[in-house]
Amino acid sequence: MLTATITINTDEVIANTIFDEGMIEAGKDGLYAGGEEVLSYISEYPPISEANMVGPYPKRWYTRGIGPHWALKGGGFNFRKTSQIMADRWSIERRNDGSEVIVGNNATYAPFVHGADKQPLFHAKRGWRTDEQTVELMRPVVLEKVREFVKKYLETKGTK
Repeated sequence: MLTATITINTDEVIANTIFDEGMIEAGKDGLYAGGEEVLSYISEYPPISEANMVGPYPKRWYTRGIGPHWALKGGGFNFRKTSQIMADRWSIERRNDGSEVIVGNNATYAPFVHGADKQPLFHAKRGWRTDEQTVELMRPVVLEKVREFVKKYLETKGTK
């Protein structure tokens, strides 16, 4: 399973503030909302490329949601239904009482599409986002979500 974890130091979020339970819960809700942004970003498919285009023999191509196809010498094509439909296998989960949010994909091939340590160059060239790229790029977005939720909580408490 492929997972992306973002850890945020609470000192970055709010300094010199006395935390109460409501503020902590607001921060956890912000972290989850940030996780939803991470999920939305990493799960976006790049545009269809030449690897998805049908062609004459000896062309091979991949049809999203089905699997590999290949043209037959005498005309027509054949295929193997191997796709686990990666788009449907994303999940988001709270752990450690909500202080950690895990975004993951349990398609067996997800690490080879989105894993920075296993992604082949051809996936990178076609625009598939890696877990490490996503975490690095989305960290400020997640942090801003935490700030936003804590700020809303403080405003409802009458504190700014």
